Amino acid sequence: MCLTETWLNNNIPDANIKLTGFSHVRVDRDPSRSGKRKGGGLVLYINNRWCNPGHVTVKDIIYCPDIELLAEAYIAISGDFNHVTLDSTLSAFYQYVKCPTRKNKTIDLMYANVKDAYTATPLPPLGKSDHNLVFLHPQYTPLVCRQKHTMRSFRKWSPECAAGISW
Repeated sequence: MCLTETWLNNNIPDANIKLTGFSHVRVDRDPSRSGKRKGGGLVLYINNRWCNPGHVTVKDIIYCPDIELLAEAYIAISGDFNHVTLDSTLSAFYQYVKCPTRKNKTIDLMYANVKDAYTATPLPPLGKSDHNLVFLHPQYTPLVCRQKHTMRSFRKWSPECAAGISW
């Protein structure tokens, strides 16, 4: 689950945004770099049963001219793009959000390097946000970590065995 425009900053501890069963990676807006105090930020929640969070990296700024050379890696680029699209820059990527996300504009985008991986469904805004939510439903069955089974063995005790125990 990827949340953009979180408005999180270093005054908000991780404990306040923790979700049970999920690990999270956050990238707060840096006011010294952006020149803005409000807005921005991203939190990626990773279902602990779907993925090893140690294999997830979030970059808030990326420059990688040879990104298509990472053919074996799953790469997703998401955010509030305002006046930018990456269609021509990332020709090997697919943009999944086609519905309006803020008023009549589609500015919250999600690119991935896997074709036909998701379908997008618009949802109403969360809380006081002026951005619609977008549910990206995977068109594949995610691999989940199975919980280990516990097996207990009980034997039938004969009356003779039970009689031999000092109760």
